[in-house]
Amino acid sequence: MRNFILSVFLAVMPALSFAQEVYNSFLEEGKVWSYKKYNYFTGDTSMRTLIAKGDTIVGDVNYKKIADSELGFCYSMMREDAGRVYCRYHGGDEFLVYDFSLKAGDSFNAQGVSATVVAVDTIVVGGRVFRVLDVRDSEVPEVHNWWVEGVGSMCGLDVGFQMPGNYWNFVSCQLGDVVLFEQKDFSTLVVRTPTFNDTKTPSAIYDLQGRRLNGEPRSGVYIRDGKKYVK
Repeated sequence: MRNFILSVFLAVMPALSFAQEVYNSFLEEGKVWSYKKYNYFTGDTSMRTLIAKGDTIVGDVNYKKIADSELGFCYSMMREDAGRVYCRYHGGDEFLVYDFSLKAGDSFNAQGVSATVVAVDTIVVGGRVFRVLDVRDSEVPEVHNWWVEGVGSMCGLDVGFQMPGNYWNFVSCQLGDVVLFEQKDFSTLVVRTPTFNDTKTPSAIYDLQGRRLNGEPRSGVYIRDGKKYVK
């Protein structure tokens, strides 16, 4: 009996371990994202479809090329590392777009935005489980924004938050013939009321790459509460 229980445990253990380690990869060859782009100034709308197609190396760093499906040109280059997704344009510096490893209460500082993860949830779409982060800009927390692991945000592929002027609205994400996530799937998520700590604890400080610093630097540029400071 003892040997039987042990054999059952060993048979089940790999499946349990797999379930705990599942991570929806963001960059997969052939993955396609579709967006509706709305120009606030002209009122015009247009569709934009991007595809992860091919690899490239910049310096010693490997990137996945993101191409415009209709026009064919390379729109940007992206890479992911331990749940973090980075992007760079031709001739530009790399910048952080997402950090899917964050937990509820964690802060996120990148692209000049200071944000807080209000909640972390999961959603099942088409039999697949997706980890979802409710991420709010610290200055306008009433405007919610979802980050879906392996999919992106409600906004543009390389924009974690809505930007003034041009608004990108997520339409769908698919891999091959399989639609992984659609805009309507966001409606099944519960929008929570954010609660932020109002104490006078000093805000965290970050460098221009989004890395947290231990105290204020003696010189240079740093970011606090989404604003840049120079010493």
